[in-house]
Formats: sequence, C-alpha cells, structure tokens
Amino acid sequence: KVMGQDLLLVTRGAALLAYDVASGTEVKRVPLGAPAAQPPVGGGGKAFVLLKGGQLAAVDLGRAGGLAWAPVKDVPVTAPLLVSELA
Repeated sequence: KVMGQDLLLVTRGAALLAYDVASGTEVKRVPLGAPAAQPPVGGGGKAFVLLKGGQLAAVDLGRAGGLAWAPVKDVPVTAPLLVSELA
C-alpha cells in the first residue's frame, strides 16, 4: 500500500510497473536499466528489484513526479529477495 493505494508490482522488459489493484490501471512506470532477474518485492513504500547482471534497484514508490532508484552492484542472483516491515 502506497499513499493509501494498493499496488501490484510487475516487471516488463527493463521496466518496473505499478498497477492500482482496484482498477487495474497502470499508475507508475520506471526504467530499470536492465531486465529483472527475479520478480519485484515491495515493502515500506518501496520496491526492490534484483536485475540481471547483479544490481539491486531500490525504488521509492511514493516519490512524486516519478520513481527514483539507486543501484547496488554485485548482488548474488541466487536467492529470492525478502522485505521485512518489522524495522
């Protein structure tokens, strides 16, 4: 849930897409720079996508005017990502 809106996160090619669950409307799209190696995970208003080539994209879903992402390099692509909202 981001800004009161339930979102479905998917990747298509080298982009992250967020859809409003209630209407099915695409509400956000961000280029990732590389295709996803695994499905995206969300938590705390952010999405995390492990990219082919070993980068991790952290996307702020609540950012107005578009999504910001910061790559983290050399992430092993061997296990699925987990997000905890307990912190």
